[in-house]
Amino acid sequence: MTEMLDWFIRHHPDSAKTTIGDILRMTEDRWDVPPATPGKALHQALSMDGKLDEAPLDEYLALVLPSDQAS
Repeated sequence: MTEMLDWFIRHHPDSAKTTIGDILRMTEDRWDVPPATPGKALHQALSMDGKLDEAPLDEYLALVLPSDQAS
């Protein structure tokens, strides 16, 4: 799953932003999980298994995730 999201971010960053936002909203709406939790999990998974280098990934997620979740 991480590899697909990584590819999506690299090839369609605007659409990926929407998808990530949907994931964060869905986990909060359906399971009462605060957005920071899946946000941090996505960041960790992409850091470990994605192809983006750390700096571009951190820069992208800083723009995509709410400011309290970006790091």
